[in-house]
Amino acid sequence: MPWPSLIPALAEGKIDLIVTAVSVTEERAGVLDYTIPWWEINRVVLVRKDSTFNGVTALCCGVTVGGQGGSTDFEWVKQELATNPGLDIELREFEDPVMAVEDLKVGRVDSVVIDSDTGSKLAAEHPDVRIAAQFYTYPPEPYAIPVKKGDPQQLLQKLNHGIMQLYASGKWAEIVHKYIPGVTILPVPAYMPDYVGSYQQPIPGLEK
Repeated sequence: MPWPSLIPALAEGKIDLIVTAVSVTEERAGVLDYTIPWWEINRVVLVRKDSTFNGVTALCCGVTVGGQGGSTDFEWVKQELATNPGLDIELREFEDPVMAVEDLKVGRVDSVVIDSDTGSKLAAEHPDVRIAAQFYTYPPEPYAIPVKKGDPQQLLQKLNHGIMQLYASGKWAEIVHKYIPGVTILPVPAYMPDYVGSYQQPIPGLEK
């Protein structure tokens, strides 16, 4: 399913959960419940390696900025940058980050804003692309598995219990290092904002 359609489909009960990198936001928490958070991310700006762009010039002064539609990273660009007429940027929305990078490589966009993990992976896979800057989000932006509000399928208890078993066994670190070698493994559960209703005590699946 295209990324922008995933959260509406879950909120309407057309699917039961989304197993991918879904950021926790206050808006989403209004229609979704979440498992314990298992990761935190920042965002990066990708540019062509042969360009002179830096973290400032890649996001101002007549450039075209690309990103994945529906992602928190592209929403940040829309809300924090595109609304500022002094920056003078044009936006181009893509269905997935790979398509955005392909357009970056051929010059259809000047920069791409994306989460730090995906951006690092794409920069490593495409030698003609580099990371111009990294922006640290505060408070941290966590990833968690979302379910429909109210958890009608009663999935949270099983999911949370399974995530904690995976982490405690060491298998979680093994999986993460397979795909992101050398990365620091964050404690699980990671940070969770206090507006997430499903994360109030007692947390399903973590009862002692």
